[in-house]
Amino acid sequence: LRVLSRAPGAAQARLRAAAGEAADSIAFLGGVTDAEYADALVRARVLASASRDEGFGLPVVEAMAAGTPVAISDIPIFREVAGEHAEFFDPASPTDAARAISALEDDALWSRRSEASIDRAAQFDWSAAGEQLLAFLLETASGRSAQPVA
Repeated sequence: LRVLSRAPGAAQARLRAAAGEAADSIAFLGGVTDAEYADALVRARVLASASRDEGFGLPVVEAMAAGTPVAISDIPIFREVAGEHAEFFDPASPTDAARAISALEDDALWSRRSEASIDRAAQFDWSAAGEQLLAFLLETASGRSAQPVA
């Protein structure tokens, strides 16, 4: 397990304690560069996220674009982003998270998820999203789309 983000010492200790005999297999990297992040996504077997609240889920799309299957929290935004192309789990249940991650040990499932992930991520077009946002902002600034407040 490679934890790319910064984690305070107390959080690291808690995770190592929870891992028991597997504690030595956890690497806390304390933050990585963009290049290291991209390389980690390509080389990873699975991206796992037990987030309970997300604005969008950009790491999920980035992993999927790299062909890395995802095991993620069963929250609405992740369902919207990943569609049916992820292993979902209850973020409050370590057992359910382990089940979802372990499911991707199956090479056939991993291959199906990897291929489907690339196709799903390709549906997110950042240029089109930027154009839609710009159009919305221009309409809002001109007052054409402003709705009266009740």
